[in-house]
Amino acid sequence: MGPVPSLWGIWLEPKAWEEAFWPTVAVLLVVAAAGYALGVARQRRCMAGTARLEVGGADGHGAGGAGAAARSGGEAPGAVDRRGPDASVVATPARQVLFYLGLGIVAFAILSPLDVLSEWLFSAHMIQHLLLLVVAPPVLVASAPLDPLWRAVPAVLRRSLARGASWLATVAPLRRAGALVMSPWGAFAVFTATMWFWHVPGPYDATLSNLYVHGTEHAMFLAAGLLWWSRIINCPPLRAPLSASQASMATTMAFLFATVGQNVLLAMVIGFVGHPLYAPYAALAHRPGGLSALADQQLGASFMWTIGDLPFSIALARMVFLWMSGLEAAELDAGQPEAGALAAAREPERS
Repeated sequence: MGPVPSLWGIWLEPKAWEEAFWPTVAVLLVVAAAGYALGVARQRRCMAGTARLEVGGADGHGAGGAGAAARSGGEAPGAVDRRGPDASVVATPARQVLFYLGLGIVAFAILSPLDVLSEWLFSAHMIQHLLLLVVAPPVLVASAPLDPLWRAVPAVLRRSLARGASWLATVAPLRRAGALVMSPWGAFAVFTATMWFWHVPGPYDATLSNLYVHGTEHAMFLAAGLLWWSRIINCPPLRAPLSASQASMATTMAFLFATVGQNVLLAMVIGFVGHPLYAPYAALAHRPGGLSALADQQLGASFMWTIGDLPFSIALARMVFLWMSGLEAAELDAGQPEAGALAAAREPERS
């Protein structure tokens, strides 16, 4: 390793940005952004084609072409997709902003000097983890990118993927395993196991000495985060099993409490252990900001405890608000029959 980088000046050093550049990650992010843009354009063309067909059918024009296409098993000339996308999957401007914001957060976590600082500071590495686990995933899931990304895939490949998925669904062990992982508590288990495994000293130390292990860690954090957040945030056409319905409210709150609890417990283990856990950081003679190895470790644990719990706390507060709103609505509904009966009783008096 070279000289100790400046905690703040590193952000202005071109060399630091060059060192943090991962070509594979950059290519994947560019492909995702370009594919999403292509999918959005195709979605719009599909909607425009559907609107033209509906207008044509309404005023009597174009019905013959559509009918001939139906009889011949093809499509009317100029029609992109007569069905059109469902309104729930349309990439609205807000969703597009969320998608690109999510990609930007991932890029900042991996392709900025934060990645260089993570080699020197456990606390910087912890910020990386939190961005990939609890910041970027809910933003990406809320953007509902599945339909635009799917439309960006060539039709031939889409058909092959669909056939492959249909075949996999016929394999009972795979189907059961997929259902288990996609269940709320299965996702919780994957999320928790991923967090704890990569903070065990052995695997954690390996990420600092092997680029491929480090990349695997980042990919698993992002995947686990996307899986977990998709259980409580709808991502059309997929629906989150823990929705805002009154029936699932208690389960959702228990799910969130359990996630916060394991996060706090891991932060306590790291922060209160009393000695440096990770050999590469403990071996450094100097660190950015003049922190000791133990102080740096405790700072990272405090980030996990506070910043790491914030997204879960926001989700939990929303669930509590929806639960209380539901109770209030139920009370109003229960009071309406009484009000109606009272009004009916007073009606003869007024007459």
